[in-house]
Amino acid sequence: MKPRIRFSLGILTAGFIALLTASPIWAQNNSHTRVLRLSFVEGEVTVQRPDVQTWAEAPVNTPIQEGSKLSTAENSFAEIQFENGGTIRMGQLSTLDFTALGLEPTGAEINHVELHKGYATFHPLPSRLGESFQVGTPYGTLTAEGGTQFRVDLDQGMERVEVFTGAVEERRNMGAMTIEENFTLVMQPGTSEPTEVSQGITEDDWDKWVEDREAQMEMPPTGPSPNTYSGNEGEDTYGWSDLLQYGTWSNVPGAGYGWTPSMVTDRWAPYSTGQWCWYPGWGYTWIGAEPWGWLPYHYGGWKFITGTGWVWFPGRLRGWSPSQVTWYHGSNWIGWVPRSHRHGYSNGCGKHCGGGVVSTPTFRHGGR
Repeated sequence: MKPRIRFSLGILTAGFIALLTASPIWAQNNSHTRVLRLSFVEGEVTVQRPDVQTWAEAPVNTPIQEGSKLSTAENSFAEIQFENGGTIRMGQLSTLDFTALGLEPTGAEINHVELHKGYATFHPLPSRLGESFQVGTPYGTLTAEGGTQFRVDLDQGMERVEVFTGAVEERRNMGAMTIEENFTLVMQPGTSEPTEVSQGITEDDWDKWVEDREAQMEMPPTGPSPNTYSGNEGEDTYGWSDLLQYGTWSNVPGAGYGWTPSMVTDRWAPYSTGQWCWYPGWGYTWIGAEPWGWLPYHYGGWKFITGTGWVWFPGRLRGWSPSQVTWYHGSNWIGWVPRSHRHGYSNGCGKHCGGGVVSTPTFRHGGR
């Protein structure tokens, strides 16, 4: 889909309004409503959503829900980001299943994933008391507290677990054991020594790649703190570090502090580069193609500022939304424009409204 497609605005039918704007199931039953983000993609990464049997391309900023599976091809890598900034990084030829992403009645998060093959580095961050992070493998279940960083490799009937920080508990049929920081566990059933624990970790190119990604995410922030908008430290801040790398913050008179993306053309507009994807319970969800295209498309809103261009304002960083757009349609087309950051206000775009327009059949098959 190309940016800056011009179209005439029409009136939505009642049925289509119901389809696109009705309160989704995830807003009514929040026990399994958590949304993770595919924050980095290199090479060929595919996703299998829980409502379909086929695998499809997984571009950056793909939302990951409970029941989703991710797979990486040869020389391909992926990074998944949790709401509080914790990560899973998948190496090549790996498959990961997000078996449980829920919430306890206390608000504590449930994080259960299964690594079926390949290798990955896990770095959950602490959030609420009573939370834990579990990784299932063909050999057992690994449990870690927030702040622990560990790597799991599966290769030819062997499991290797390396703990960089914190501690990991391994549970299997024959019992449980704890792997401390800077220790390595190797399990190879059927050999003379099926379980071996040794001190020390020899880092390889994958570990260095992970360290580089960690360093990028830990760059000191500029502009306002996300806590100013979330009201709860560590809540829904995933994607905030992208704003530092790909744009600038400024104080807009009469509108407040806003963020402007860099490296975009004069004709660029929000929701003009990417695709729509239907998710059960969420409805049509925007997957932005820009590397920063997570927070600005699922929170807050946009305003066109004369002489500056499009500026994003965070609003409240609570309640992830599939998109923040206003819908229009005609006899055989569907269009959308960015929604204002203030309810009931215009986004000020005038003739620069941007957004996009596609035929109805195209929209229903991804809206590229």
